[in-house]
Amino acid sequence: MRSRIGLTVFLIFTGLLASPARAMHTDQMAVLDGKLYIVTSYYGSSGYEAKLWSYDGSTMTELTDLESSWVNHVEAVGSKLVIVMSNTMYTYDPSAAANSRLNNIATGYSYDHFVLYNSKLYYTYNSSGVFYLQSFDGSTLSDGVNIGSARPYWSFVTYNNKIFWFQRVSSNNYLYNYDGTSVTKTNQYISSYPQGRLNVLNNKLIIAADDKFYAYDDTAESDTIAYKADIGSYPSSPTVVGDRLYFSAYSSTTGNHNLKYFDGSSISSASSVALSSGLYNMTAYMGRPIYHLSDPNSSGSQKLGGYYNGSLYNLASDTENDPPSKAADLVTSNTGTWLHSFFEYNGTLYWKKDQNALWKYKISTIEFSSGYPFAYNVSSTSLDISVKTDKDGKVYYVALVDGATAPTSAQVKAGTNASGTSVTSGNETVSADEAGRLTISSGLST
Repeated sequence: MRSRIGLTVFLIFTGLLASPARAMHTDQMAVLDGKLYIVTSYYGSSGYEAKLWSYDGSTMTELTDLESSWVNHVEAVGSKLVIVMSNTMYTYDPSAAANSRLNNIATGYSYDHFVLYNSKLYYTYNSSGVFYLQSFDGSTLSDGVNIGSARPYWSFVTYNNKIFWFQRVSSNNYLYNYDGTSVTKTNQYISSYPQGRLNVLNNKLIIAADDKFYAYDDTAESDTIAYKADIGSYPSSPTVVGDRLYFSAYSSTTGNHNLKYFDGSSISSASSVALSSGLYNMTAYMGRPIYHLSDPNSSGSQKLGGYYNGSLYNLASDTENDPPSKAADLVTSNTGTWLHSFFEYNGTLYWKKDQNALWKYKISTIEFSSGYPFAYNVSSTSLDISVKTDKDGKVYYVALVDGATAPTSAQVKAGTNASGTSVTSGNETVSADEAGRLTISSGLST
């Protein structure tokens, strides 16, 4: 059988892992038609002030004033933005005439629990003591689906092509789901209230409650909420990065906080460094947890940090990448310092400093030079591959049989196929703009 060389390239830039970015959820920014849309809302001298802005990577444009209320959520749905303020829902259509871009589509209820599912924005509202699940596809509001009188928790998540959430019935918290057609109350429950948001890790729903982690496998023949590990404290800002769930944990014994992670079965310390502050608004960006914390050296100030390759680091001191900098001004009369609404746009991580400015941070990535890689000296049992990159780094490869499932970048780096089995593999350190060679002389056959 003729073999195929599956050359999946995994790159490390000056020792830093550069893995695919993960899209992140936020309620203050959204991307539509290649532009980043941002809402600002704050309580000023004359009451609430809210505005909508657009940013193309270089220029910030103020688009329109919104109603005098706090903006709860903004989301791109179809060709429009959905903007939720207090008890009113609007759409903003950038392609419409200037005087008809902003339109009121629903009012009268408190909208909550926003989640994207099957290209629609789903949310809940309460009417006469009953909660309903409704959707909007960019043009039409669906009829509300009755989900009962028990208040749902704020964390709705998509998993196994369904929406999952908890509602308290009697003295227990039951797991519910919606499959696009009907609502199902599973027979699974936890007695304590969930702690923080639900997460999906390794194709399982991860639940924190009573300072413990539980897992629910909706694909199993016998679906149960199973205990997995003791956390020891409330898990702050849990965020999935790759195959780990990172979170901040407080120790009542030491009075310090630590960054830890859960791999689906046990909890480990990501770093032994003790922090005087918890980690907030943790976000996955380029394969790393990024967060902010209180600056112990400056009262009322915050600093940005990250975790990579076993170490915590200060983003302001990251000389190998573009350190944090202000991208554009927003409401200049606002002087707050709160860091929030982290969002990735065109490979750069953005966030708001209160309502006064948009800030950014970018991790440099490594790319192949034009025309590379290519194979030469090809025989029935060996070949060479020429590689050239625009930065110093390392190139990894695996050789797979013809028709094999492509492995992930992490599996290529580990030298395995898509099933995790070791295969013919190797790597080569490369210097910027200099051709390197990978020689594959085993694991091939005709």
